[in-house]
Amino acid sequence: MLLSNEEEIVSSNGGKVILTNQRICMNDTDWGQSYSITIFLEDISSVEMRYTSKVVFIILGVVAALLCSYMYFNDNEGNPAGGCLIATIIFFLLYWFTRKQIVSITSNGGKALNFEAASLPEYEVLNFLAKVQEAKLQRVGALAGLSRVLRTGSYEKNGQMVKRQG
Repeated sequence: MLLSNEEEIVSSNGGKVILTNQRICMNDTDWGQSYSITIFLEDISSVEMRYTSKVVFIILGVVAALLCSYMYFNDNEGNPAGGCLIATIIFFLLYWFTRKQIVSITSNGGKALNFEAASLPEYEVLNFLAKVQEAKLQRVGALAGLSRVLRTGSYEKNGQMVKRQG
């Protein structure tokens, strides 16, 4: 639901993350629990895109590869190096398939809005983050202008300062 004077700029992750001209909202479910996070654009302190993965699979893959090499060069009876090679490949594939592209938008002193951008190419994620930053700049500029009007009682119109009436 949009606030008054609020317009949707873009949505992501199948409409779960919505960027408007005033805030960014995420609605999702995790383990059967619904939750919603909203951050007003002026409260955003940082935006981040990162990749996470299970490094343990790389470590196990390297250990399996070393074990495979040891077995191959020592010419053990039955040569179980083939099974070890399969284990090495499986560990490296597990590492690759557990990689996740995470977008994190952090607010000043509040909870971060984190979501997985699995179905989006990297350039689209970067484009989304650029739109968040541009929307924040516009929002902060609009709030600064409103603050100036409230503080001084005047505003700029067509390049000239006009005194607010009322």
